[in-house]
Amino acid sequence: MDCLAEGVFENGSQALEYIRQHGADVVFTDIRMPVMDGMELLSYLKAGEFPIYKVIFSAYDRFDHARWAMKLGAHEFVPKAELSGESLRQILSEAAEWIAHNRQDGRGEPPKNTPGVSGKKQRREIWLRKMTEDGAGKGTLELYAADRKLASEKPVFANLYFGKEVPRETVMEFLSLYLEQEGRCGDCFQNGSQEFSMIYEQNKEERVMDDLNRLQSILQAHLGVPVYLGVSGVCGGEEDGDGTESKLPDTVAEMYRRAAAARENRRFFGIPGCIGYGQLLIGASSEEDWRQEVFKEKGTAAYAEGLTAPDCGGEIPASTNFGRTADRIVALLSRQSYRCALEELKAFLTAMKDADRFHPAYVRALGNHILSAYLQEVRRYPLNEEERRDVNGIELWLGWSVSDLEELGSALFKVAAYLDNILREKSRGMSYTPAVRQAIQYIRENYGGKISLDEVADHVHLSRAYLSMLFKKETGQKFSVYLQRVRLEAARRLMGSRDLSIQQIADSTGFFDASHLSRAFKARYGCSPMEYRKKSLYRSQ
Repeated sequence: MDCLAEGVFENGSQALEYIRQHGADVVFTDIRMPVMDGMELLSYLKAGEFPIYKVIFSAYDRFDHARWAMKLGAHEFVPKAELSGESLRQILSEAAEWIAHNRQDGRGEPPKNTPGVSGKKQRREIWLRKMTEDGAGKGTLELYAADRKLASEKPVFANLYFGKEVPRETVMEFLSLYLEQEGRCGDCFQNGSQEFSMIYEQNKEERVMDDLNRLQSILQAHLGVPVYLGVSGVCGGEEDGDGTESKLPDTVAEMYRRAAAARENRRFFGIPGCIGYGQLLIGASSEEDWRQEVFKEKGTAAYAEGLTAPDCGGEIPASTNFGRTADRIVALLSRQSYRCALEELKAFLTAMKDADRFHPAYVRALGNHILSAYLQEVRRYPLNEEERRDVNGIELWLGWSVSDLEELGSALFKVAAYLDNILREKSRGMSYTPAVRQAIQYIRENYGGKISLDEVADHVHLSRAYLSMLFKKETGQKFSVYLQRVRLEAARRLMGSRDLSIQQIADSTGFFDASHLSRAFKARYGCSPMEYRKKSLYRSQ
């Protein structure tokens, strides 16, 4: 089999840049990499619909990693322990079959001629799509304007994303009809299964945003799905939707990048509608202007209600300064004020719902900043094998591309709450006597077996009665109650896997049988293991 390794890269960002410029047939990627990890690389390749066979390696043979990789379009998920020359040949053989079956015209592009579409129009659409994929060339707007005989070399670029997959023919017909009826000279083309773009010359006397807001409303009403629309800019230095003059780029690639960033803001915050790139708040330097707008509109007292901002001093609540709040959460963690840090995080996520003009990348960066601080703090304590495995798994989430604010908030708070539980228990444990600390460590390392108070007492060299009294005095719980809580927490974590039956979970967590686990589980969590598993798997879809 003739194969050529076109490049080896240190991180996903370098690999993506190469693919955008040169293309590729097969990509092999690790999960853990700096700058951009393997999962984020897969998400970009999926969003760009690159016709590439994707293989991801992992040191962890875990179902949740494999499931997430497949969701992001991976064709193979290979544990590193199983990698061999024979398995690599098999992967390349399957890749060759996939490429032969799925590629058209050698590189995945559509045929040169399509019935009902002029050759020149189709070539222009292919060229535009190619420009948005790899950004080749400078001054491409000049080329487009000359080819289209536009009066201006600064056309409008709009990017649309539909809430679910819609028929290509319907959308293209709709957009083409819109351009024709409005007398606009331009083109529309498809970027992905749910993504379309439109570039056209806008009449200077008309306002772009009003025009496109009307188009968005019509599309949404006609197709019955949410429509998110972003605009890169407008011709002639016209207002970019917020009363400020926008300096426009000179390449199709940069026009697309700005329009897609604006559209992604609407999608990330779950707000169907239209927004201009100039309306986005890109980073921390934009927060002050946003806060002044908010409090001019809502008033300090009304907006502060329900937020934990002890130092707001009657002015702008600190919880609405997101960069400062993230730093304060980090500081609270370093001072071991774990309860306050979690409450501050809850307020942060509540306030973020109103910050619907921030760039999603900035919001994700703040989330990663907070999660990194939690991980750094929890690693200060000695962890058992299971805790280390869980923390390593959480670390893989850093940099993953969540689809929207709701998913980010839910995942971040769930992980933070889990780490908060470890932190509080570890910090309390530092004040325990050595015997109680050893007993707790023994329980957490051996809960899956049939351990007893006598066994643990022997391990720490104390009498059964004295250990029982000391354990209750220091932890506030009887030995049996603590042991059952540890077993139930472990069982609940295992419920997220489809691979294990309830009986298998009971066996691995120290319960007599599935019935014993079910009774204890329902008494603590208010639902049966099966009910909890259904809810857990439904949320993970």
